[in-house]
Amino acid sequence: MRLKMYFRLKKPELPLEYRRAFLSLLKQSFNRASPEVYSALYETGNTMKPFTFSVYLPGATFSGDAIRLRGPDIALTFSTSQPGPAIYFYNSLSKTRFSSFPLANGNTISFQRAQIIREQPIRQPEAVFKTLSPFFVRQHDAGTNEDRYLLPDHEEFQQQFSAICGVMIKELTGIAGNVAVEPVMLKKVPVRHYGRLLEGNHGIIKLTAHPEVLTLLYQSGIGSRRSEGFGALERLG
Repeated sequence: MRLKMYFRLKKPELPLEYRRAFLSLLKQSFNRASPEVYSALYETGNTMKPFTFSVYLPGATFSGDAIRLRGPDIALTFSTSQPGPAIYFYNSLSKTRFSSFPLANGNTISFQRAQIIREQPIRQPEAVFKTLSPFFVRQHDAGTNEDRYLLPDHEEFQQQFSAICGVMIKELTGIAGNVAVEPVMLKKVPVRHYGRLLEGNHGIIKLTAHPEVLTLLYQSGIGSRRSEGFGALERLG
């Protein structure tokens, strides 16, 4: 299920780490719509989230720690393989509980409207996607307790990408699913997130897997930190 949520800012700007603000909005929406759902998603350990989101920022220019926009209207695409989170998110917003959600520097954001976006069915074992938001291929070193973020030229990029997708598929569906990734046109994108500068991947990829697995990735996103606003996909073919 895919929703496009339209918002209006009091001032046409956002903080550089704007995904944190939308993640806060999302979490508060879940909590107000259903404390039980919020608890299941965020208070029971490292729960695998069945969703991702991306934010469209028209005319964005970067200035210091702020993003200046062409106008006050922005859009958030929320995509999920399970309809429940989308319904709770929409219901909370549509009841105008966040008619003026506070942001940094005295700014606010208000919900305007939402529309359901039709998803393209996937019936073949491969599909080409464009990333709506950068995706991360995170590799954790248990010895040093540090993470590194892999790019396509890393030797272990494809193996680690498949491993990350495999864990998500297993936890969300209970089945094993193998995924092969082929970078078509990817570029490195530096992303500042929670005070860290991370290396993300942005562009076009081809994925090969069972059609049901591809559909799950299309709906729930790819890579690490999906539920924090990364790894959202748009199908090209």
